[in-house]
Amino acid sequence: MPRRVNRNKTSIFAPAGNLIKRISLEDSLFRRRAVRIGFVMIAFIFCYSLLSGAYSLPQVVKLSMERDGLIQSNREQFAALVDAERIKGMLTNNPLYIKFIARTKYHMVFPNETVYRHRGH
Repeated sequence: MPRRVNRNKTSIFAPAGNLIKRISLEDSLFRRRAVRIGFVMIAFIFCYSLLSGAYSLPQVVKLSMERDGLIQSNREQFAALVDAERIKGMLTNNPLYIKFIARTKYHMVFPNETVYRHRGH
């Protein structure tokens, strides 16, 4: 009886055979170049993703600076609100403060009162 020979049939999906086996059998220079090209492509994609898109490094820095500016603005407005509430309380409850505001801001005087101003050098 004749001996049967098993032939590896190439499929449609792998017409060149096993690529990994083929690369491992070829020279090491080709493998090094292939690995180097792969690393360069990965590094390029990584750098591109860092510098572009919605989650890029410049976008994150820009949003962080905008957030810090909004926090500072919020603090300033809160301080102005606290001062306004304090002044409102003093205007409603303190007649001496009302008198002080009338004299300094609006230059009001009582009837028959003489105001002397001294110019300092």
